[in-house]
Amino acid sequence: MFDPECGMWVAICDALCVVTEAPSYEAVTARFWEIAPEVAQGNGIAFDGHARIEFRHIEDASTRIAL
Repeated sequence: MFDPECGMWVAICDALCVVTEAPSYEAVTARFWEIAPEVAQGNGIAFDGHARIEFRHIEDASTRIAL
């Protein structure tokens, strides 16, 4: 999701206990793939590069800016 307070995209995966942020959607998905295997392993969760992850863009009325 986009966090307008900090101007960053945030990726959260409860199943792997991963939370990360970056300045663009592309950067946050890349950052997720960079850290997810290590974070999952540290939490005792099996995960490798062949895992399927679905990214969903979440937007609500509070994140929209009226012009």
